[in-house]
Amino acid sequence: MAKLKIKIPDELMTSPISIACPFCEAKPGIDCETTSGGLSAVHILRIESAALIDKKKKRKTVKRSV
Repeated sequence: MAKLKIKIPDELMTSPISIACPFCEAKPGIDCETTSGGLSAVHILRIESAALIDKKKKRKTVKRSV
């Protein structure tokens, strides 16, 4: 069996789809927009919000370990 060369993270990153969109108010689990061709789009603000949630989680874990 092959060994993984990368470290598996302790905690997964927050998916932008798992939170509500602050721009268009799409509910969690629903795309912001879907084209007639079936392509889905997610607003940048929603992606940035997910990144901010991860950043806040990381700060909390750093404060606890210090």
